[in-house]
Amino acid sequence: MKHLVLNRIDTRPSRLDLEIYPYLPKARVDATDPANYLSLMSEVPA
Repeated sequence: MKHLVLNRIDTRPSRLDLEIYPYLPKARVDATDPANYLSLMSEVPA
């Protein structure tokens, strides 16, 4: 909680240091292609 308050004062986003949680799996997130969203919007439900 203190970490979040200090970051709020410094006006920077909070960052969770995952090095202290070695048992959590590492996640890899790719950038989303906007065309994927457009294809969802163009489909007509049956």
